Amino acid sequence: MFKMLSDFFAGIKTFFSGIKLFYGNWRYWHYAIIPMLIILLLYGLGIWAYFEYLNPWLLSLLPDPSAHAAWLKYFIYPLRWLTATAAFLAGFSILLLGVTTIYTIFSSPFFDTMVAKIEKNEFSFKYYEPRGWKFIVFMFHSIYDSAVLNLITIFWTIVLFPLSFFVPVAGPVLYAAVVGYFFALSFLVYSAEHRCIRRRQYKLFLRGNRVKVLGFGLAAYILSLIPFAMILLLPAAVTGATVLFNRCLDTGKQN
Repeated sequence: MFKMLSDFFAGIKTFFSGIKLFYGNWRYWHYAIIPMLIILLLYGLGIWAYFEYLNPWLLSLLPDPSAHAAWLKYFIYPLRWLTATAAFLAGFSILLLGVTTIYTIFSSPFFDTMVAKIEKNEFSFKYYEPRGWKFIVFMFHSIYDSAVLNLITIFWTIVLFPLSFFVPVAGPVLYAAVVGYFFALSFLVYSAEHRCIRRRQYKLFLRGNRVKVLGFGLAAYILSLIPFAMILLLPAAVTGATVLFNRCLDTGKQN
């Protein structure tokens, strides 16, 4: 139990180490300028679409309080507020992960270069950089693996989010743990690809380290739920995942 707690908090600490590394080294910032503009655009469009279309549509499905007896209004009004709150939380979670998926697709070349620089400068790891068509294949693998992991995270968000409302304590804990874990894996793609490790081979470095990954993912996911925080946090999360992989997960067998 002590080791699990130690690993869990080590994962959280690594996430904040990534924030410190990214924002404490201006030489990595220019890799994130275009990705941050992309996510700002996507994030703003998603928030606008939710309040402009989705939320009014959901509320329109519920009974209109003014058309019912006075005593029924005391039930309908809370129902509408609960529905709006639940829809906002679920929609915001799915928006976060959907934006992250699109963000990953367009930002992959920038972040792959940034991760390569970080691994070289901070951890003395240099990988063979593919050229020509091999680079295109390499990018496709990174984008595909990251997108699949994000889609898995969205799936579990849709499945487990209702459980977090109806099952006290255990529901929210299970939801946060599963979603946070897969959220973390989507950021480990770049370091794994640099060692020619594909998604189906992740057990090579996850064995004995899943609790660290969980701690990292929970910290990243929960903080990203703060409105507009993800714009600043996602580039730092990529940096943190690089730190996590090189410090904790890479045993040297993959090099």
